[in-house]
Amino acid sequence: MTMSASRKPVGRSVSLERARELHQQGYLPEAEMLYLEILERSPRNALAMNLLGILRAQSGDPSSALEWLGKAVAADPQSAAYRFNFGKALLRLRRVPEACEAL
Repeated sequence: MTMSASRKPVGRSVSLERARELHQQGYLPEAEMLYLEILERSPRNALAMNLLGILRAQSGDPSSALEWLGKAVAADPQSAAYRFNFGKALLRLRRVPEACEAL
């Protein structure tokens, strides 16, 4: 099967790319919906968990942000970026000792 050069393959990466674009442009509800769809299809997608956690923090929901960022760290404990975001969320919740450990 061939694909014309003008068509993009449809799949997880395209959806995640689109969700990130919406997120960066400030369309938070739309980006959140896409992140949740991605996680429904791929429940261990650490990047989507991390981005959803960041979005929830930006939306003023630090508890939910911490939950999603914690899931991202659990899915990919070697990611310094996920641990950093998790630590920042802990700091926002004034959980300093845990934040120091995470960071």
